[in-house]
Amino acid sequence: MGYDLERFEDPASVDKELLCTICGGVFINPVELPKCEHVFCKACLDRWMQEQPRCPIDREMISSKAPPAPAPRIYRTILQRLRIHCQFYEHGCAAIISLDQVESHEATCEHNPEGLVMCDKGCGTDYKKSAKWEHNCVAILRQKLDESFTLIHNMTTEISDLKRKVKELEEGKGYRRAQPTVRPEHIAEWADQLTLAQVTYWGGLISTPDSYLQTQVKEALEQSCLNTNCPAELIDLLMQNSHERAWPPGLRTLERRLFNRTIYEGYACRRVPGSQAVVILSQDNRHMSDDMILHPGLIVIFAHGVEDSNFSDIRD
Repeated sequence: MGYDLERFEDPASVDKELLCTICGGVFINPVELPKCEHVFCKACLDRWMQEQPRCPIDREMISSKAPPAPAPRIYRTILQRLRIHCQFYEHGCAAIISLDQVESHEATCEHNPEGLVMCDKGCGTDYKKSAKWEHNCVAILRQKLDESFTLIHNMTTEISDLKRKVKELEEGKGYRRAQPTVRPEHIAEWADQLTLAQVTYWGGLISTPDSYLQTQVKEALEQSCLNTNCPAELIDLLMQNSHERAWPPGLRTLERRLFNRTIYEGYACRRVPGSQAVVILSQDNRHMSDDMILHPGLIVIFAHGVEDSNFSDIRD
């Protein structure tokens, strides 16, 4: 379908040789029949030939050996010089542009009723100008919320599957956490030298203690071993578990700690002498699940919130 003649700046000046016989409009993408040299819009001729393979003017057969070809360059040169109104002039566009620039102009014309605009009411989505009164921010945001919930559900499912696979691989390869080589009775003898502790503020927990804090705690623990049969290896094992990256799964991230708050408040703790830190031994916490305890235990350092317990023994 060619350009409507009335859209041109001066319709009377448009040469009749530039009009398509099929649609009556000014050529768009003109093509020529090689045999008779008649010219038509490409889209118009393609549609015509689907019905009958004859020239619309002289009715000559159109041979498959001589299909339509691009019209001579002179046609395109003359067409490019014509000036035409933007097709959105009825919507307020006053632009008059040369025919070779009309497509690029109309593609970005701000008066295009089908053009996209961004919603400034809160949802931030794009919608067609013509659909302004159909645009519903609440419905769109609800849809986005549903999509987000679906995504979260899928990710949660994927995480669960990955955890299951990791567990299967660990069990299949006989993977186990390094077990302490220290004899249990030596651990118990050493533990009895430590005061039972009560954590009054778990919010003071330091999940990523620096080397200075770790050194202070290690020195205090080593001092507590002097009068027992507990080897220094135990202290090394415990200090390896003084940072969240080595903690059991139930404590390893802030999210898990928040989720398990009521569980880890039930830890049986022993105080590291002279410091705001506690030792959580596996033999004292047999009531804890595997994802909340390590063997032989772990160290948790606090900024504050550690006090001596009123109980005299774990069994109390």
